[in-house]
Amino acid sequence: LDIKAGGKERLTMLFDLGQASDSAEGFAVLALYDLGGKPELLDAVNVATDRSTFFREPARLSISAGDDAVVITSTHFNSNQGYVSTLLLMVRSDRFELVDTINTFDENYCYKRTQDLA
Repeated sequence: LDIKAGGKERLTMLFDLGQASDSAEGFAVLALYDLGGKPELLDAVNVATDRSTFFREPARLSISAGDDAVVITSTHFNSNQGYVSTLLLMVRSDRFELVDTINTFDENYCYKRTQDLA
């Protein structure tokens, strides 16, 4: 995923390495590269908070003329329940910085239930 960080072009890559046998959460590395000249790894962080981790759509959000944020989803589903963590990250001084994490939960039954927030 190509992004802008500090006005510079950067490349992010997400490597989902699965999960450990003794843990419910997976291991997914988000890597940041500078491709100007010889490719250079600038930073790498584990962004897995659950079993499956991937770029959310849209995966890139413009936050200023020279900066993008990256959106990652980490999730798992049981028979009728879904657990989702959405991570919003930005790059500052060529290092990933977590902006926020949004956790959501959904249920699927043979009826419809809605909740309106006041």
